[in-house]
Amino acid sequence: MLDVDGPAKAVLVEAERIFGQRHRDWQACAIECLVRKEDLFIKAGTGSGKSLVFQSMIAARPNGIVLVIVPLKTLMDDQVYPCHWF
Repeated sequence: MLDVDGPAKAVLVEAERIFGQRHRDWQACAIECLVRKEDLFIKAGTGSGKSLVFQSMIAARPNGIVLVIVPLKTLMDDQVYPCHWF
């Protein structure tokens, strides 16, 4: 697993506690970019784990804004509903 420190590590630990899943290296890198307030574009196939990246940021910053652009409304509905409990 990728060695991540600082605020990104806190996000990963909190997300693992909430979701019960460890992040893959690319997910940890993506979260590290977001914590550093860098723009990020993720292109990956269905079921690859993109949702865990933005859901982790929502879990870590429940009062912040996370903008996710999803091309299909059904996919968007499927991903937004679980986030309402944050």
